[in-house]
Amino acid sequence: MVDENTICVATILGSTMTGEFEDVKLLNDLLMNKNKETGWNTPIHVDAASGGFVAPFIYPDLEWDFRLPLVKSVNVSGHKYGLVYAGVGWVVWRTKDDLPDDLVFHINYLGSDQPTFTLNFSKGSSQIIAQYYQFIRLGFESLRRFGWVIPAYTMPPDVQHISVLRVVIREDFSHSLADRLVADIVRVVNEMEAAAKHTYNTRNTNTHDGEASEHSMRGMQLGITKFWRRFVHGKKTSSVC
Repeated sequence: MVDENTICVATILGSTMTGEFEDVKLLNDLLMNKNKETGWNTPIHVDAASGGFVAPFIYPDLEWDFRLPLVKSVNVSGHKYGLVYAGVGWVVWRTKDDLPDDLVFHINYLGSDQPTFTLNFSKGSSQIIAQYYQFIRLGFESLRRFGWVIPAYTMPPDVQHISVLRVVIREDFSHSLADRLVADIVRVVNEMEAAAKHTYNTRNTNTHDGEASEHSMRGMQLGITKFWRRFVHGKKTSSVC
């Protein structure tokens, strides 16, 4: 898929779906051979939005960054690690020459040259508007009322029948927090089960379907509890999917 018009090849260090690291070194080696055969100089950009803050400490020998000659830029997302507003992130280039100067906007607003590489000079208000919309639509009480934010989504094509909950945790995640998280998840599942039963009753669903749903919910609760028990008593990691 790489041709003479390819600006760069992007690889992901920590996918949204599973947290998996793509093999950046293998891609670098393959692309080196491709460039040698064609005479091109196609570079690599590493989307390390999640893994950029983790890999250097957990896997210091893993080659994914500027140790690889074709890696010219790396981005990370600060908002994935808390204590900042959503949308905060950074991109780092290997050298100043790797970012063409005609893409840089120069201003002297504060009395000296200030180069910037952004979509515009001002910050939009879309995040505030979106948050206000959520307050209006969901109210102050929703599935986040216990203080957890756990994304839920289906997997990409070919495994779209699998739904996952993704939990990203900090290094100081404790046993008591794990117990509280499990209890809150079970509580929400119970509420969803009660709502489902009410729906089934109002639609005159037969008893067999109701029993199957109840069995499925109990299985989900048991699976969640077993998972977190294994985690609490096992080795802690920086992220769990």
